[in-house]
Amino acid sequence: MHHHSRHLASFVALARILILAIFVAACSVINEEQCLQGDWHYIGYADGERGFYSNARLTEISEGCSAYGIAP
Repeated sequence: MHHHSRHLASFVALARILILAIFVAACSVINEEQCLQGDWHYIGYADGERGFYSNARLTEISEGCSAYGIAP
């Protein structure tokens, strides 16, 4: 019986990691499609309307696109 509980614990740990990965991906600053489209004027305008004005936001977008292998 002890053998089964280790498998269950491993499964639960893996499920938590997968759920966390999905959550983090959903909360990404920019998605792959936006990086590929590269409509930087619109992205900048939309960010400005939402109150994002700093260079930190540009860095976040750049890092987000680099995660997909895309350089803005």
